[in-house]
Amino acid sequence: MLIAILADIHGNLPALEAVITDAVQQGAEAYLVAGDIVTGPQANEVIARLVDLQACMILGNNEINMIGYARGTMPAPFYTYLQFGFTRHSYHLQNASSLEIIEGLPEQLSINYDNKLADIAPLHMVHGSPRRVDELIYPEQDITPLVDALSMISENILICGHTHQPWVIELDGKLAVNPGAVTGGLNGDPRAQYALLDWDGERWQVHPRQVAYPVNRIIAAFHESGLLEASGGFGRACLESFRTGRNTPQEFLEYAYQLTRQANIDDGYIPDDIWRAAEKSFHWSD
Repeated sequence: MLIAILADIHGNLPALEAVITDAVQQGAEAYLVAGDIVTGPQANEVIARLVDLQACMILGNNEINMIGYARGTMPAPFYTYLQFGFTRHSYHLQNASSLEIIEGLPEQLSINYDNKLADIAPLHMVHGSPRRVDELIYPEQDITPLVDALSMISENILICGHTHQPWVIELDGKLAVNPGAVTGGLNGDPRAQYALLDWDGERWQVHPRQVAYPVNRIIAAFHESGLLEASGGFGRACLESFRTGRNTPQEFLEYAYQLTRQANIDDGYIPDDIWRAAEKSFHWSD
């Protein structure tokens, strides 16, 4: 059995379609999506496509933010600060059907394909980690969070996303997989990234995949949806990242926070005037 593992699509339909086309060509029989499906200009279309595929989906931190907006429970700055324009406008782009689907998703899931093929080892899928949906696991930098994550599950296979960096690690008899990001890979490769899980009769084999897609189409969608204008510097940083595979959004945020600290402000948020100053003075590569 061949299973396509996806994560971090971020409302990018051209990238998703490229991945699906490749997965179908490879013979994929099922689709697992490890969260962060939304926040992007085409989240409604992405969710509808995944529903058509009968994909198994879980929540990422971005879905949790959308639910927070729908319930009116987000912190006050999320409703007005320019810093959160990207998330806020992404929420306003979502329709009622998409929000209903998101609200029905679990934070993590144990999956067993016994009904399709006998004796397949069960999988445990999370977005960040079994402990927290937004936990970052970078095993090449620090193996401890991954060791902890594997100790929290009974299954022998862990699937996670969130970091936008692909890796495959076998540890203490368990397999951990991050397929990378369908949108915005941060390992220097701007192509859409996913992975295939192949059951060879005895164990799972992982095959990372990278697929080129028409980046100009998602850039156009940012403009047409109003998302680029609403998100300012963060949206511009995202588009730069799509072209380069570099973490420009994080670099921009760190720069804006640096300006905030220099102004002796330390409440965890970036005031609008400093956000605008950061947009003007950040070293944009384009």
